[in-house]
Amino acid sequence: MVGVCKTFKRHADLCANTEKIGKLIRISRYTGIDMSGEILIRHYQDRAASLSGAAGDLEMLEPEPAATNSRWPAIGLLAVHAAIALADAILVATEGARSKTENHADAGRRLRDWCSAKRLEAGGVKHFEWLLENKTHFSYGERPVLDEQLQAAKLKLDQFSVWVLRTFPDVAKSEKFFNA
Repeated sequence: MVGVCKTFKRHADLCANTEKIGKLIRISRYTGIDMSGEILIRHYQDRAASLSGAAGDLEMLEPEPAATNSRWPAIGLLAVHAAIALADAILVATEGARSKTENHADAGRRLRDWCSAKRLEAGGVKHFEWLLENKTHFSYGERPVLDEQLQAAKLKLDQFSVWVLRTFPDVAKSEKFFNA
């Protein structure tokens, strides 16, 4: 019963903190982003860090290229989901809500639209879109995941992350993600 009480206390604390932060209105001097949803932004940053870190951990278990490496699809899929979580953090910061459609490409379009409206460079979105285009292949594709595809997925996640860091410095404050 003690564990249940701790869980409820943590939930109550989170609700109280969410209410306090929800009352704050801070506008970034760089991009005009409303940072009042910081808890939710941090949630998606932490999720991206966790997924990215798990991909790195799996790769360390079997670092050598092998034609039948059973972990490679999982590493690729973790890279895709880390990018989705990072995109969610940006969308919460810029528009107040993550993309909730079944089609993750909508998140890419929303990122492009935001950058266009604010006259920000949107080149990093193409890396996110590449990851999304390869999600099915990593998840349940019939072809094996090749070394070059895995390396491309890792590179695309890194490139998307660097773009986020440069384009949305206030959103990218989570050192945890960028040091994972």
